[in-house]
Amino acid sequence: MFPQANPFPMGHSAMPSNAAELYEEARSVAVVSRRAGAALGRAALESLLGEVRPQFTGRLDDRIAALQPEVSLGLWQILSVLRHTGNKALHGSDISDGLVTVVMDDDGSTLGLLLGAINDLVEELVARPAQAVELFALLPEGGLPTPSARPVCLRWSLQRSVWTRSPRPSRQRRPRRKVEMGAEGVSAG
Repeated sequence: MFPQANPFPMGHSAMPSNAAELYEEARSVAVVSRRAGAALGRAALESLLGEVRPQFTGRLDDRIAALQPEVSLGLWQILSVLRHTGNKALHGSDISDGLVTVVMDDDGSTLGLLLGAINDLVEELVARPAQAVELFALLPEGGLPTPSARPVCLRWSLQRSVWTRSPRPSRQRRPRRKVEMGAEGVSAG
């Protein structure tokens, strides 16, 4: 038997080791079993969140929900699909679920997208912040202010139903009104 080519993306080099091991297993087995690949992909996601966001506890869907303000909406949605598909594949329940059918029955491109989302999450939560710290450390003295020195304000996002941080808007000074004192009293001009 000849080894099969693996169309699924390699794991991100910055992925923590426990998650990387599960991811590689998901990637390897997905060639012959989409169901096993989806279930192991879900396990890799859970392991990754446990390592990079240990403060997020509880069920995996709650932990993914807590990620929403930190990642793009599209990535958050794909991670939610991975969790759902992995759960259904793992428990073998409700195979008539249309989403699970798409993942299990297509040419592997949908499962590749789901596994690739784990790499995207590693990029957003691990690799890019580490690169930013390294680059920021190269700034000369007196470069930009530290993030804690920048004024920020919290705003409620109705669209996303979460608090978001944004730079404090600059205050524009209103022109002063000229006040004159006359015999009748004070008048504004």
